[in-house]
Amino acid sequence: MFDSIFSSNYNDYTIFIQNLGGFDYIFLLSALSFYNNEYLLVPLIKEDNNLLVSLKISKFVEVNNISEKGVNNKTKVKKKLVRKTIKILDSNQIIPGKLRNLAKEFNCKELKGHFPYKFINLNNLDHKGELPPYDFFF
Repeated sequence: MFDSIFSSNYNDYTIFIQNLGGFDYIFLLSALSFYNNEYLLVPLIKEDNNLLVSLKISKFVEVNNISEKGVNNKTKVKKKLVRKTIKILDSNQIIPGKLRNLAKEFNCKELKGHFPYKFINLNNLDHKGELPPYDFFF
């Protein structure tokens, strides 16, 4: 996901994730830690309760730098490194509540669904087919 974001034209954007500091940041930091320092991570933690409230993520990306036409009237294209940054904020710090309840309160057409957390494991991450039995949902 982050490779896709940084290879696009997005730069200096802010993304909101509900309950980032209480849940999702663990998955983000874990996934990004596999990239051998390819990403620069700058977390902002609320001191009074050790809650992550924002995460700034930067990466150096190679982009085309088109220069003016030279003497033979050919356009020169050189690569250069550009540092791109996105900031992720915990929207739960602004609008507290469960995502499912907030979607209902704001009359959203799409509500947060249910996920079969007890079903997923390393052997079936690419599962296609019938939904698992209800016992796998909680």
